[in-house]
Amino acid sequence: MSRPFSMTIFAISALAVSAAGCTGFGTHTGTAPEADKVAVYEASPPGSRNYVLVKRIWSPSWRSALWVPGYSSVAEAAADFRNQALALGGDAVINFNCARYDATIPPESNPTLFCNGNVIKHP
Repeated sequence: MSRPFSMTIFAISALAVSAAGCTGFGTHTGTAPEADKVAVYEASPPGSRNYVLVKRIWSPSWRSALWVPGYSSVAEAAADFRNQALALGGDAVINFNCARYDATIPPESNPTLFCNGNVIKHP
């Protein structure tokens, strides 16, 4: 096998693997009926109940170095985070925050928000 041919095969394979890895990052606009029970807080939940951190969404993942989903509104992001918390077995999202990548660009020209938060579960 010639070197240019093997490099082409490698490049095509790498592209296919990276594209397949990104399919799990779709934003969900709908909310599952059970997800309405998942609370979303900008800070810690009220009261002094203990909780266990299930997962930090988006930031620690190696995939976030390549791509992070954007949302058109905070409500859309909160719905997606509720669905993810439900899928992970969590019952709340804390430290939920959304921001624009570049705050100097007017929202009308780039309305995309990037969000993060922590899924927690009360024992």
